[in-house]
Amino acid sequence: MIKQFLKHRWQRVIFYTVLVIAIVAILLTIATNLFVVPALQNKLKTSIRESSDSLYIVNYNDADISLLQGNITLTDATLKVDSAVYKKKKSEGTAPNNLYNVSVKQLRLTGVKGLKLYFSKKADVGKIVLNEPEIEMSYEANNPEDSASRDKRTIWQRISKSLQSVQVGEILLNNLKFKHVNYARKKPLTTVVKEVNLRAVNLLIDSATQADTSRFFYCKDLITEVSNYSGRTGNGLYTYALKNIKFSTRTARLNVQGIVFKPHNSLLFFTKTRSERFNLKLDSLNIDNFDFTNYYKYRTFSASKVTLSKGTLDVFGAPNKIPNYTRENVGSFPHMAIRKLDFGLKIDTVSIKKLHIIYSELNNDSKKKGTLVFGNTAGQMLNLTNNKAALKRNNLARVNLTTYFMDRGRLDVRFVLNLTAADASFSYKGSLGPMKLSSLNRAIMPISMVKVTSGVLKRFDFDVDANRYRAKGKMTLLYNDLNINILKLDDGRLKKKGLMSMMANAFIIERNNPDEPGKAPRSANITYVRPVSYPFFKIAWKTLFAGVKECAGVSEMDEKKANAKMSEGDLEKQKKKE
Repeated sequence: MIKQFLKHRWQRVIFYTVLVIAIVAILLTIATNLFVVPALQNKLKTSIRESSDSLYIVNYNDADISLLQGNITLTDATLKVDSAVYKKKKSEGTAPNNLYNVSVKQLRLTGVKGLKLYFSKKADVGKIVLNEPEIEMSYEANNPEDSASRDKRTIWQRISKSLQSVQVGEILLNNLKFKHVNYARKKPLTTVVKEVNLRAVNLLIDSATQADTSRFFYCKDLITEVSNYSGRTGNGLYTYALKNIKFSTRTARLNVQGIVFKPHNSLLFFTKTRSERFNLKLDSLNIDNFDFTNYYKYRTFSASKVTLSKGTLDVFGAPNKIPNYTRENVGSFPHMAIRKLDFGLKIDTVSIKKLHIIYSELNNDSKKKGTLVFGNTAGQMLNLTNNKAALKRNNLARVNLTTYFMDRGRLDVRFVLNLTAADASFSYKGSLGPMKLSSLNRAIMPISMVKVTSGVLKRFDFDVDANRYRAKGKMTLLYNDLNINILKLDDGRLKKKGLMSMMANAFIIERNNPDEPGKAPRSANITYVRPVSYPFFKIAWKTLFAGVKECAGVSEMDEKKANAKMSEGDLEKQKKKE
């Protein structure tokens, strides 16, 4: 039958052509398995060792290589640190800050041009897919800057003897599990992230790209996305959750959606700590021009802009806090806190949009909670940095905020913070617009045991210069028809003290400012000496409160006299009852 099929010339040509092709394919396969495959495997391992200066070792259990199809599959592949080499580099002062251990069940390479690699020493791959990889990254502050490394060669210079170039069109890491251990802290901090997808685009290592600063790890873009990330703080007091995190090295933009930071157990919180309780919800946080390279290498946070949008910050003062009146608390000053950070910080602008801020405190006398509200807060913070070079150019941070005090009166305030002054100097000025003074009752009734029964604020202006030792400034409070009640706790309820309320309205406060239309209003020039234990916002508030009292006509001497008369009145009232 074969003879009948081959009796025509064209049939014999086709048959022998196919036969030659098959024989050549078989010979190529044999040659590949005997010579090319071992060479490729050896070249892969050699290239990794050369590019990492012998720090990393690659291993895998099995390699399925098909050069004709351009596919390579590695199973149970690992990239591990050579501990002996790392120990030597550490003793020499050349060890890197970041180390990696990578394991992957299956690594698939498609579109591999094997002959090009073998004959031209150019690795050209269409796509690399890593399924269910696990990456463990550790950080230790071995070197504060690149100059600590003796080997100044780029990765291409290190591998150029074995490879002329490496090019990969796309790298996909699907369902990545990432573990990070920070050994730079007193106690190692471990973070585990699951549900991570990573995509690297157009990786190219050659003589041209070795100095290309637009690439990250030689990639045109590296896109990382994390979904449903949650965890618990190291002290166990708080839980946090992030709905989505996305970062692109090409755009240098980090976007975080759905941020929740809350106490693990609100009811038992103050049985475990004497610190304030925080509760934060934020729709989004965007970071522009995030310098990921410096953060990755040295844990230096640098960005042109950070934007916080639509959220609530709820702070509850610790009711069980034991005051230490002799302990210096200047660390609570924001600019001093920036100075003492254990990492580098450089943010040009922090933009706040529609943030609702609530501060509450429990009064032990009234057994009730007083609350301050700053609604719909928006504004900017400029030049937040501890970078030495940046501070030489500009050592002032500025904060410009607009908010609605007690959700009523518009408050515009501007802070200027000296980031380098030894006395932690700062200034603040602003104005509070019209509002009913009874809106303050939510705050002052439980805390001060005072209720405003009538009164309208027209305007409150203040301008204060301060430092860690004292505050000095001028304030003007314009208002009409002020009347208050002094309160007492009776059977769990706050009730009016009739005599004391009458005495307060008669002898302490002035009903209006100015007293009459056309008269000059009362202003207050205040000098307030800071007790060393007072934190930043307490010294700011106490200074303003001293000015408010003086504008309301309450001098220190008048207050003492009135208190004495109130005490006498209470004593007479008690005698009549007896």
